[in-house]
Formats: sequence, C-alpha cells, structure tokens
Amino acid sequence: MPPYIFLKPVSAGDGAAMKEKDGKRYPVLEEIPPGDQLAKDILPVLGSGMPATSLKLDRMTKRFMLSRLEAGDADPRSADVFKEPLYICLMKNGNRPKRGFYLHKSGEMTDKTQTYFIEMPPESLSFEKIFSHELGHLLDSYLTSYHFNHQPYRPPHTTPAISDQVTPLENIYLKIQYAKYFQFAKYAREKPREAGPLFLDFAVSYLKLFPEDANDMAVHLAEGFFLATIDKDAQRSYEVTNREARLVLYDMQPGMKALQDMAAKMKRALEALKTNSSAIAGNVGGALWLKNDKFGFTVLGDKAPYLSINLNTAESYELLTINGMMQKAAEGIIAYRDANGYFSDIRELKKIKALNTRQYRELERLRALHTANIETN
Repeated sequence: MPPYIFLKPVSAGDGAAMKEKDGKRYPVLEEIPPGDQLAKDILPVLGSGMPATSLKLDRMTKRFMLSRLEAGDADPRSADVFKEPLYICLMKNGNRPKRGFYLHKSGEMTDKTQTYFIEMPPESLSFEKIFSHELGHLLDSYLTSYHFNHQPYRPPHTTPAISDQVTPLENIYLKIQYAKYFQFAKYAREKPREAGPLFLDFAVSYLKLFPEDANDMAVHLAEGFFLATIDKDAQRSYEVTNREARLVLYDMQPGMKALQDMAAKMKRALEALKTNSSAIAGNVGGALWLKNDKFGFTVLGDKAPYLSINLNTAESYELLTINGMMQKAAEGIIAYRDANGYFSDIRELKKIKALNTRQYRELERLRALHTANIETN
C-alpha cells in the first residue's frame, strides 16, 4: 500500500457532495487519477525536506499505535484506521486535518467515517508551507484519539504540530509541551498523572518498542523541533541567525557565517543523537499546571470553563490571564525559569522577588485547584 493517496471532493451541482450518517454529514471524496497534473505538482514537495520527514513520522506513529492496540492498551476498533495510508485531499483553501469521509470509487461508496485525512491546498508553494504543520496536528490526533479524563483545557493551537517550522522559532519552550496526560492505560498505571510533553513521551516509548528505528525517530524529531528540546541555547542561536540572515543584502559575510554556524550546530546535535537518542528530551521539563478558574474562553464555538497554564512553558501573555498578575511579575517568573531551569514545585516561586505575597498566594491557589481536579477524577 502506498504511504499516501491523493483525493479530491466529488462535485454535486451546487457544491461538494456530502453523505449523512448518524445525524452527521461527511464529505464524499474520490481518488485523483495517477498522472493527473493536480497531484504531479505536489509529488516533488513530498519527496524531500520537512514534508518527507513528516511522512516518515506519520508511518512511525501508526506503527506505534498498532503496537499499542496489539498490547491491549487502546481501543481495538481503531486498528483498521492505523493500517490506512495517509489520505491527502487537495482542495481550494484546504488547511487542516479532519476525520471521516466517504470514498467514491468505481460507482461504489466506502465508509471511511472513522478514517483520518488532511485537507491541503493544490498549489505546491502553499502546500509546502503548511503541510508539515498540519500533518503534525493530525499525528497529535492519532495519539489523543482515546478519551482520558485528566487532560488540561487548552485552545487547539497551543497543541501544535510535531513538525512545525514556525512555532519553535517564536517560542523556544514549544507549545508541544502542553502536556496532555498519558493517553494509554499502560502509561496511566506506570507513570504519574502529571506527565511530560506528549510527543516526547511517544518518542521515548517508541524507541523502547522499536530500537531499530532509534536513529530515524530521534533525528526526525530533532529536525522538527529545530533542536529546541535538546539545546537550552537554541532560542538565542536562532535569534542570532535570523538577525544576521536579514542583513545578508547589506553584508553577505556575517549572514552566511551565521547560517553556516547554525547548520554545523544542527549537524553535530543530530550526529550525537545517533549514539544517545535520550538526549532528544534534554531541554524539557515536566509540567507544573495551574487551573485558572477566573479565565474562561470560547474555542470554535465550545466554551471552556477555565484555562490550564503550565508554569514550565507559559509565556507572559498566558501568565497575565491570572488574577492580580502584572507584567513585571510575569517577566520575573520567566526570567527566573530561564536562569534556574524548570520549576518542580510551586513553592519555588517564593524565591522570585518580582512576585508579591498576594500574587504568590493566587498562584498557589490555582495550583491547588489543578491538583484537586486530578484527585477527584
């Protein structure tokens, strides 16, 4: 079976064809014929770089899911879903992963309402810009497709892609650390409920199950994270490289040197991973969650009663949602974390001079709320 299949919507007069099942409407899709120009334009994009890496991670993730199903750690009804190729639906303004469609082929309809697919734009440049990011969200969906009661409440885009070419540059602590709790019964039994980053937990588990893939998994993840989970100074390195590269039109030499230094640094890190794959999580701390019950919000029409904030990944704008928090105090928390490493206990915040007693007590209260929420579930 090929690793991916291109699809397109079936037309139905005034728009795309839909088919209803159990009160829900699903799109009707059909395969794009081999040699069709629509697919031929995209094929070179998938053959190299981050898109090719992402496709490999898609196969690895499905392999992992099937191993968990065989071990009895997940719903066996999902087995067929993870034996499927990656379905890529090329359509105007496509930009997101989805689940559920009907496949129209040779005059027959095949029920794929449990199968994942990804909608993507048919223009090669637009496709390349967002494919790895959106496929990362789809991989996230694979790993979180099982109900678990203790996951923090976060907006969708603070749970981003495993192969995101933008987010790591802007936020070194990686929203990938939103840390949904372990999804599988095996993890729930063996690990504390406050777990680390989902995809890194997945990677570590995968490496134990399939050591023959250790090099591929570690290197691919490192490329997707832009070394941010390995190197504590990755953010500074990218800032320097970005600044110098922007000046390349005025002075070629510094920009080229910065890019060469960055490439050499990445090469050294990736080579080191081949002998010590556990270094993939060297710059990642565990989650220290707060339950901000004073800050509700609405996401895609769904009301969230509170916002979960991880002190080990939070940026100032997240901390400023906390009642009584001021800019100076928020920056003080981040500066202390940058200088001293990740927090392991809420009481460490007492050492931060920028926090006053009232602010500390509010943080302590939000931590207690989160802990109580776990204990009652």
